[in-house]
Amino acid sequence: MGKEKIPYRFTLKDQRLFAFAGLWTIWSSNNIVIPSCTIVTTEPNDLVAKVHDRMPVILTPETCAPWLEGPWNLASILLQPLSEEKMAVQEVSTLVNSPRYDSPDIFNVQQGLWG
Repeated sequence: MGKEKIPYRFTLKDQRLFAFAGLWTIWSSNNIVIPSCTIVTTEPNDLVAKVHDRMPVILTPETCAPWLEGPWNLASILLQPLSEEKMAVQEVSTLVNSPRYDSPDIFNVQQGLWG
């Protein structure tokens, strides 16, 4: 049997909204227009490393505008893992894996926070 996967919810400690750095393009193949996007990832900080070997590049309100507007010489600074001191994590219910279950109580599992 494989190891059970446990879902986690990552937030900012101050509960502010954040975004992921991403890239998008539109290309065509055989006369079909295909919009495409990707989330940019980086190495994990110490908090995320307990769960996964990479993490999305997290943009805070302060770093969103530089990511979207440039200058692009800032990209290497922005593509770093967000400090684990700014993040919190919580184990959540495995019901998040079911598209048939649509309720906010999936986030009520209080197994404790690390970080």
